[in-house]
Amino acid sequence: MDQQNDEIGGDAIQLRPTGAEGEYTLTLDGGEGFCSAIAMAIAEIRGCDPLELPPIYDVLNPDSVNDVVASIVAADEAAVGPMTIRVYDHVVTVDVDGSVTLREADVGSGPALGSAPSSEE
Repeated sequence: MDQQNDEIGGDAIQLRPTGAEGEYTLTLDGGEGFCSAIAMAIAEIRGCDPLELPPIYDVLNPDSVNDVVASIVAADEAAVGPMTIRVYDHVVTVDVDGSVTLREADVGSGPALGSAPSSEE
């Protein structure tokens, strides 16, 4: 996907480049589950259909992840720090203010939860 300044994504998500190479912020409309939104965002970044990715629910427990995300956003910053997970060769960080950042994982930066086909294959 090109580095562009425009929003991308459908009605459920808004994905914006941050300016750093391979890094995006994700805004949810509240209607999409967090795990599904992550899968949709990564598919958008990779330029593939979300159905081409391994099922997100095979690599993440959506109830657990949603509970952790809710507790991060609801807690005060001193009590809970950000959550960072690696999914489909991307690092996903949920900060205490509820902001979500996705960035391409560095090669060799550890095991990913799930693997995704490259759009160049």
